[in-house]
Amino acid sequence: MKRFKHIFLLAFVTLSVSMSSWGQCVMCKALGEQSANQGMMGTGLNQGIIFIMIIPYLLIGIGLVLVWKRFNKEEG
Repeated sequence: MKRFKHIFLLAFVTLSVSMSSWGQCVMCKALGEQSANQGMMGTGLNQGIIFIMIIPYLLIGIGLVLVWKRFNKEEG
């Protein structure tokens, strides 16, 4: 039961934090579209956002590979 409470609390906090971050994404998108139409920084902004998004996915991927290797070790 205690483990269930921890999982529920973690899910609740994760969802609460992610909901508030959607507002920032909309603001960045609007700024990027507006400045791209004017030939300003919008073109580089989209590439920067994609670059920043790659880092968490790489970290998650590396972590999953390490966990997979640990649990699939052959007994030697």
